[in-house]
Amino acid sequence: TKIDGPGKFEAVSASQLEPGRDVLIYGEFENFLTVRTQDDPGDQPIYSREFSGRLRLTDPEGKILDELDFLPPGRGRQDVQDESEAVNFWARYTIPADLSAGKYTVVITAADLLQKVSAQARLNFKID
Repeated sequence: TKIDGPGKFEAVSASQLEPGRDVLIYGEFENFLTVRTQDDPGDQPIYSREFSGRLRLTDPEGKILDELDFLPPGRGRQDVQDESEAVNFWARYTIPADLSAGKYTVVITAADLLQKVSAQARLNFKID
């Protein structure tokens, strides 16, 4: 996979996921609460956002087989001068080398820590 910036990435297909392979996880946050944190009229405004991100690898029954907090609470803070600026993230994840043949799901959870809401995305894949 390749990531060049917001909206500019090449996705890996589910058929390319295999044990021991490194993959890049990429996402773009939308509708996050942005709070103005700098109000000095002589300076440009500063807007802040706070978010977290987690990856879970599960089996068909939902049992968690692996987990990665790629953006733990406290690390996902962004200060920007333009409140419309895109919020994106990426992480490198190694699919466990000992994963046996079967069906799996990668679940990405992104949380807006200021609004106290979260969203998930899922990718189902199969190891032959």
